[in-house]
Amino acid sequence: VERAGERRGTGAGKPPRLYRLAALGDELLSRAFVPLVNAVLASLDARLDPDELGDVMDDVGGRLAALYPAAHTDPTRRLAHALEVVEALGGGATTRTDDGRIEIEGCVIGPVVAHHPAACRAMQALLSNLLGTPVTEHCDRSGGRPQCRFRLARRDGRDRGH
Repeated sequence: VERAGERRGTGAGKPPRLYRLAALGDELLSRAFVPLVNAVLASLDARLDPDELGDVMDDVGGRLAALYPAAHTDPTRRLAHALEVVEALGGGATTRTDDGRIEIEGCVIGPVVAHHPAACRAMQALLSNLLGTPVTEHCDRSGGRPQCRFRLARRDGRDRGH
């Protein structure tokens, strides 16, 4: 909410200030984003072969990463930055380490992924760009609510998450 001006005129019981929903409030309250993105992805899916759609999702993830450039080269700081970006995009993400692999869990686009699994590829590209290292997608779409998981390469470089 932001101040929009002063009320002019007389009248008992009316507040003297006018307020309106700030632009961020519009973004937070809009119910159009998920249906719009689902429709765009359905249209792309109908027009493109799977490789072309994958290329588009890679481009989308790269463009999104460019909005949140990493200022660090240190892998630990880049990971912290990537988690902050996921948080800024509206989701919480956690990490865990399993056999030398770091795994990021958290889904900011679950309602879209439920209908269009290719959207995970955009998130994979986002994280790969932010982290400066290959990331592989290992999302669980078996239930009604997708669980996004992305694995980073092992620190010794032997494993790319397979």
